Amino acid sequence: SVAFDASVWEIYPTLVNGGILYPIADSALRYNVEQLAGFLKMHQITHTFLPPQMVQELVRLNVSLSGLTILTGGDVLKLSERNTYHIFNNYGPTENTVVATYFDTQQSYDGSIPIGKPIHNTTAFILSDELELQPVGVVGELCLAGDGLARGYWNRPALTATKFVQHPFDPTARLYRTGDLARWLPDGNIEFVGRKDTQIKIRGYRIELEEIEQVLLQQAEVVQALALVRDIQDNKAIIAYLVTDGEWQKPLLRAKLAAVLPDYMIPSYFVEIDVIPLTANGKIDRKALPDISPEDLLPKEYVAPSTEIEHRLVQIWQEVLEVEKIGLTDNFFELGGQSIKATRVLSMIERQFHTRVDIQKIFVHPTIEFLALEIENANSLKQDSAKKAAKKIII
Repeated sequence: SVAFDASVWEIYPTLVNGGILYPIADSALRYNVEQLAGFLKMHQITHTFLPPQMVQELVRLNVSLSGLTILTGGDVLKLSERNTYHIFNNYGPTENTVVATYFDTQQSYDGSIPIGKPIHNTTAFILSDELELQPVGVVGELCLAGDGLARGYWNRPALTATKFVQHPFDPTARLYRTGDLARWLPDGNIEFVGRKDTQIKIRGYRIELEEIEQVLLQQAEVVQALALVRDIQDNKAIIAYLVTDGEWQKPLLRAKLAAVLPDYMIPSYFVEIDVIPLTANGKIDRKALPDISPEDLLPKEYVAPSTEIEHRLVQIWQEVLEVEKIGLTDNFFELGGQSIKATRVLSMIERQFHTRVDIQKIFVHPTIEFLALEIENANSLKQDSAKKAAKKIII
């Protein structure tokens, strides 16, 4: 989308180097990894930008796309195994014209994948709160300078003055404070650590957790709310810890939030607690919050599958969500589902049932009960078409 800053990165380097752009017209194709791989192969695509979650899914499925260079960024890239793709892990905020650093994953690395070294005409610094240089291995704020730096924020001079500061080592230049924590590695690459503040990134979207908390507190049944992010099954998930007053239901609360917040800001888990724990200094004690797992959040009323289609769908959900017990009315997102897992579910449905389900439908009706009905209706249409074709042949 041209509304996304990465479009600048995709369009202009391609054109100025004599390349050809292939837009993907079918929005559903972008969410189906196997179909997307077919598109890339059919058009002999040599370079593509994909979100980290899509890259991880391509690697997991081991889709054969020889000679493809993949650029990724916008979130943490996790690769559990070496692969045949040439993948570049990139980092960069919009304020620095999209890309600031890159790392070729064909290089050796230990542990997490680095975000690499600065691109040409960009300089990177790891600084303390006092804007002093941090030594190798010491965490500090990642700050950027160079030709790609923006002038500032439109009609927001106060924010501009806070984020775009005087360069501490060059009186003629400015420095952008990203708010991201990082450290230098001994080989000269940069390792991304996290955020300084409560702003986080999930699937490439910047999210302020306070915004989620404010919407939660607007609900009559919520007295106190705390939103945070934890890694669950190797995926980032938003968790809402709630102190409530009276009866409340997770599906109803989620529906209320969906009317105000975009999907990527809606918590995957809602956990009720008696009180938000505090430290001796009166700060929120996040370590004292209870741990969660998908099994802890299953609805109390379990509706067992009965038909063959329902049983097979349960098996698909169990494999993707890694949850043992799943009922027909369980909510996909309350069990830890998110966009990339939804694409895996729909890909497996297409392979097993030879039926394509629009990804938007799982966002609106995220239950096995609904998906089973969709597949049954599709099968009925196929049978009706086959009968009509047979009648024509007989005539």
